Formats: sequence, C-alpha cells, structure tokens
Amino acid sequence: MSGHYSGVLVWDPKDGSVLCVSDSSHEEEEKMAGGMSTGDELPEETARREAIEELRTQILETTLVYVQEMRGKSGVHVRYFYLVDQYTGALEKGTTWKIEEKDADGKVLEKLIAKWLPIREFADKLFYRQHPAFGAMLGKLASRDVNFLHNYRDLIERFPEPEDLGLKRG
Repeated sequence: MSGHYSGVLVWDPKDGSVLCVSDSSHEEEEKMAGGMSTGDELPEETARREAIEELRTQILETTLVYVQEMRGKSGVHVRYFYLVDQYTGALEKGTTWKIEEKDADGKVLEKLIAKWLPIREFADKLFYRQHPAFGAMLGKLASRDVNFLHNYRDLIERFPEPEDLGLKRG
C-alpha cells in the first residue's frame, strides 16, 4: 500500500500530556506527528517511521483508531491515525526538539518543533483538519479508562468521535 498518510498521537497517561509537533511557519498550531508513506510501507510502518523522524520516539505498541478518506484533485487520499501509549526514547518533558526534513538534494521541506503539551493545551491549538482524528483518539481513551472519561469529558464533548471511524477500510 502506498500513497497514504499516517499520523500518531503519543499519549502519556501519567500526566495527561501528548507529544506533538508544530510547523515553524505556524507555531501557533499543534498537530499529531505524521507524514506520507514511502515506497511500499504499510500504514503502521509509516506511523512508526514518522514517530522516529519527527518525535525521536520508538513506538512499542499502537492502535489504529481512525481511517479518513480525503477527496482532492488527484483522487482519494487515505489517512490513518494511531494512538500510542507505549513507547520508548521519547523527548524529555519540558524540552523541545527541532527537526528539519530535507529532500535528496538537501532542500528543506519542513521545519518542525516537537514538544510535550498538556492535552487541553494541545486541543486548544490543534490543526483543524485533525479534529475528527483527535475525537476518535479521545473516544478510544475514554473507552479504555473510566477516569479519562471523567477527567476529560469537556474535550470529549468538544471533539466528538466521528460516527464512522473508517476502520473497515483500514
């Protein structure tokens, strides 16, 4: 499978924070790490590679939470979003990591800043196109942990889980 996007939300249940990125040209917006597949990568392989590239984090276990089809000029584009709460090598809390992604010729394609944020702060700054995926993440976390449901009910109401999670396509 090629030509897809995979995104990851790295969640720390101990302190309610997420490891996220912002683009240096839009530092006021936060987003889940992720990117386009290369070669014949499967969606989960793309998610794992992107977590290493953008977050310097190795995923130990991941759960596919949401599959979204986006229609554009070039046809249908499929986006896969994974929830990660088991990982290693993550960025130390209170620090940032600056990443420059370059093409084969050395041209800078993207400048990102990775950091941990409290989940509510992340939600306030979340890139709008990731709202449905974030709603799916919140729904999955709430289904796993009743305390999450009680502690973050406001976010769950603000970012409702999509009716169709698209998992049959994934």
